[in-house]
Amino acid sequence: MQPHAHERRKQRSNRVDQALTYWLAALSSKSGARAAAVGTTDGLPVAHTGNVDPLELACAGSLAVKGDLRAARREVADVDATMVRLFDGTELVLSLCGAKAPSSVIAGPHLRRIFA
Repeated sequence: MQPHAHERRKQRSNRVDQALTYWLAALSSKSGARAAAVGTTDGLPVAHTGNVDPLELACAGSLAVKGDLRAARREVADVDATMVRLFDGTELVLSLCGAKAPSSVIAGPHLRRIFA
């Protein structure tokens, strides 16, 4: 059972690495994902949470956003990924494993805020 918004503990950080980790943990909890990762378009993990190897998940997400879903699913069977362009033009990939909600619905505004 999900706690009400006012009951959820909020963790915040001015450090990008901590903020990403907190956000990914909250996102995993809220979406039911086994794991979540933010990575580069080349498949290198920047931050992650969960029980899936971060390199495998970031690689699968990179393949998925490039259109090679078959190869992505060979890496991680239930991967969902979306690419987010930050304000400075940097492109990052959010990869979720086993999520109930597609990553494209939730990624952009949060990642842009963290990296702003």
